[in-house]
Amino acid sequence: MVALLPACSSSSNKNGGGGSGDGGTANNDFSCGGGSISGTGRATDPTTGLGPVVGATVSAPGCTTAVTDDRGYVTASTDPGFMIKLDLSNTGYMNEHAEFAALTNGFAATGYMYPDTIKTTILAGWTESEGYLAVAVSGDGSDGGPCSTADGVTLSVNGHPEIKAIYLKDQETVDPTLTATGSIGIGGLGPVPPGNYEVDGTKTGCTSGPLNNGTFQFNSTVDVSAGVLTLQDISLVAQ
Repeated sequence: MVALLPACSSSSNKNGGGGSGDGGTANNDFSCGGGSISGTGRATDPTTGLGPVVGATVSAPGCTTAVTDDRGYVTASTDPGFMIKLDLSNTGYMNEHAEFAALTNGFAATGYMYPDTIKTTILAGWTESEGYLAVAVSGDGSDGGPCSTADGVTLSVNGHPEIKAIYLKDQETVDPTLTATGSIGIGGLGPVPPGNYEVDGTKTGCTSGPLNNGTFQFNSTVDVSAGVLTLQDISLVAQ
């Protein structure tokens, strides 16, 4: 569910920044470690045309806690390679978790937050005693070849064949006829008992692993907690 995941960009454009100077909240500075590189984070709601999620709490161990401003932004700083175990929360929205590191200065990350209603509209069968994995697949950016696109990827949890996959045809609709990712490369895995898991993606001619695009590196495994949607980005590489 790309709309549920930190969709990361290497752009150094801060889009006006969304700092407190833009009329946002005074506590929208999210800082991790020594804060030697800086960028922005933003929370948006795909069900409102990617409008801002105002007042979302952004927190992680080793980081300050921030609240998104009236444009959905926090200013952000971290150290290259510092693994941010990020939690997002807001009234009326899913609690979300992701684990990734920023690698370069000028990073820009957008986290898509869904309302609580997706528990019945997309993630039917999920209970508060379990978690769920949302997965976005990226192609390798090459010209042509099976690994250049995010479609046709079968998702699974390493060592847990009993955990079922779903695949989305758009940001809000599961397609029960799909047995692998569609053109948007989005799927989910669950429900999942609390624990630490590795997401696998299978496509003929390709291998998959956690996204590393030179600006962001996602963790190889992620923690899943009860009642929390855990987000993971993976990418394809030609064999």
